[in-house]
Amino acid sequence: MKIKKATPFLVFVFISFTITAQIKTDSLTIKNGTNSNKIAWGAGVNFSTNGIGVQLSGAITNNNKLIGRISGSYLQYEFKKIEYDVSGTKLSSNVKLTFGSVGGYLDWHPFGNAFKLTGGVAYLLTNMKGSAYVRDSVKQGEITLNTASVGNIQIGVDTRVIAPYMGIGFGRAVPKNRLGFGIEVGTYYIGPPRISFICTGLLEPTSDQEEVLKKNMQQYQWLPQLMININFRLTK
Repeated sequence: MKIKKATPFLVFVFISFTITAQIKTDSLTIKNGTNSNKIAWGAGVNFSTNGIGVQLSGAITNNNKLIGRISGSYLQYEFKKIEYDVSGTKLSSNVKLTFGSVGGYLDWHPFGNAFKLTGGVAYLLTNMKGSAYVRDSVKQGEITLNTASVGNIQIGVDTRVIAPYMGIGFGRAVPKNRLGFGIEVGTYYIGPPRISFICTGLLEPTSDQEEVLKKNMQQYQWLPQLMININFRLTK
């Protein structure tokens, strides 16, 4: 009988002790700055086929399954005076390739581990410009044509300015430790590229090939990307 009367008291003591211990634990967690409601931030360096850049990331959910990030990248290659021979005529060309983007992305870690699905939108800087011309004068019978008379060809390929993105990868933009690594494979939808095709001099009649070039380029509506990240955690 005494045991039955003491049982409610023992239960009350046990519950009180549990609540007190939990409060102390929560207070210690907040004191140490590890409150789960605190937003985790990260920064990183990106090396991709669309340029080299930096990013800033922040956890949107407390469990870090959803992370938002903004990033920018840029890279330019320029090749001058590429010389080659076509049917005995010496030609020279210049090519400039520009890669880059500024965008916002969401990383979703559905299983709570490093695996992620990514979606976003970016302002693309990617384009290509090229020109080709005859390096030396050309003889047609008794007539000699200088390079200005022969003319040149100028070609430009531009992607759409705003492009949606989707990708898949491993690694956290906000790593659990101070340093983390990641890899991501994805693609931008750029739609049919914009083509410019300008010919001058005696080559001007070939300008009608612009429509043929546009038709051939319509199938290239996706811009793939491979990216490697080095990420740093900014918050404790």
